[in-house]
Amino acid sequence: MVSAVQAWAHDWSSQNVNAYLAAYAPDFKLPAGLTRSQWEALRTQRITRPKQIHVELQDIQVSRDDADHVTVSFTQVYHSDRLNSTDQKSLKLERNQNHWLITEEWSH
Repeated sequence: MVSAVQAWAHDWSSQNVNAYLAAYAPDFKLPAGLTRSQWEALRTQRITRPKQIHVELQDIQVSRDDADHVTVSFTQVYHSDRLNSTDQKSLKLERNQNHWLITEEWSH
């Protein structure tokens, strides 16, 4: 599951929108008021607008909820030509066949 989260950060840094969005489960808990297509359009714009992005994950911690569900918490260091930020973030992941997909995310 850690490798899935690291791949998600790498896809974000590489501005590979399709791979980034594929990391999210079909039943991902969307921000209030958004449809999946609206959320994907917003994420696509935020990923493709900057000339470059670098996302680094630090202090990764995994909490296993059960065999198919985990919560991964970390410090997210984000740099782009438009914004620099450091946030505490958590992702809930669910095993879907042999893949871990993000079902929920939040910043602390």
